[in-house]
Parts: sequence; structure tokens; C-alpha cells
Amino acid sequence: MPTSLTIENLIIIANYIVLPQWILMIFLLKWNWTQKLIESYLIPFLLGALYFYFFLLVLPKFRDGYSMLTFLRILFSGRKVFLVLWLHILIFDLLVGAWVCQDAIKSSIAWYARMFTLILILFTGPLGFLFYQGILKSKLGKK
Repeated sequence: MPTSLTIENLIIIANYIVLPQWILMIFLLKWNWTQKLIESYLIPFLLGALYFYFFLLVLPKFRDGYSMLTFLRILFSGRKVFLVLWLHILIFDLLVGAWVCQDAIKSSIAWYARMFTLILILFTGPLGFLFYQGILKSKLGKK
């Protein structure tokens, strides 16, 4: 068991925090507790608080004389910035996945298409969302 919270440990903890909601959304979407979790935004809120704290820590201080490229290179080389970026991805993908879940239920998307879409969002983010948009377009085209 780690004795201190390093950036690496925080990343691992954040991964473990989002995983239960992803599992519930993929396999037990229509379960009442899954819907309550999605609608509560509990996990994005918890991670959002951590995100906000570290975002304030790494908030850039502009200095005269730096080119934008140099400034970005310096900014993105920090470990805390990596944590902020990873939290951003985890939170955003979880929110997109939650939206897809709610929309898929309203749109009567087949469970297997919804599951595949959520797995794509979990691992590829935007590609999964674009895949879901394709499902919606093809469903609309059949009406």
C-alpha cells in the first residue's frame, strides 16, 4: 500500500473511481441504481473537484519573451499537468458515455450497439461518439 499520494497514485485512483460507473453503464444500464448514478453526476463531480484543484496549481503564468510553442512545451512537461489532462479525459469521456446511455434508451438503440459504443467511448473517446452518431443517422434513415 502506497504511503503517499503521488501523481501516479492519483492517476490509478482516478481510473478505479470511474471504472464502476463504466461497468454499470455497459452491463447494467437499465438497473435503477445505474440510472441514479448517471443522473447524480457523483463521479464526475468528485473527479471534477480534484481536476479543479490541480488545474489551479498548474494554471500557467505567462511570461514575456516566450513563444507560444515554447510556453506550451514547458507547460505540458509537468507531471501535474499530465494528471489534469488525464482527469479531463476521464471526466469528459464519462459524461459523454452517460449522455449516450440516456440517449440510447430514448432512441431505442439495441443493447449490443449501445454496449459496443460505450466500450469504444471508454477506450477511444471521440471515435466512440462518432460511431454512436452513425448509429443514430442510420436509425433515422430507416424511418
